[in-house]
Amino acid sequence: MRVVIGLVVVVRAVQCLSGDVDGACYTSLSLAGVVGGPLILAGFLTPVAALLVMAALALSWPLATVQGSIDVGALLLLTHCAALALLGPGAWSVDARLFGRREILIPRDSDQEGDVKDP
Repeated sequence: MRVVIGLVVVVRAVQCLSGDVDGACYTSLSLAGVVGGPLILAGFLTPVAALLVMAALALSWPLATVQGSIDVGALLLLTHCAALALLGPGAWSVDARLFGRREILIPRDSDQEGDVKDP
């Protein structure tokens, strides 16, 4: 998911900067894509980069709706970046190599075994 979102952000930013795309392209969105896209793609500071792209998309959203067209692709990218910011970078990322993988330890419920520990 991280690789696909990163590629989409980078391609969209390059298209906006080169002027090859019709529709709502804004400088803030393009710059956020150029900075945030490779960070998302590599998995380095993924939640921060996803929030950066989300902020640029959210700021450009009112400008796109004023022109009379709703950019559904931008809305989908916004929701995918939100999911990526909440899920994190994954096991194969720079973040996992630098900061380690996160483990979720679920404690055993002592009531099921019949032995209740005093607090």
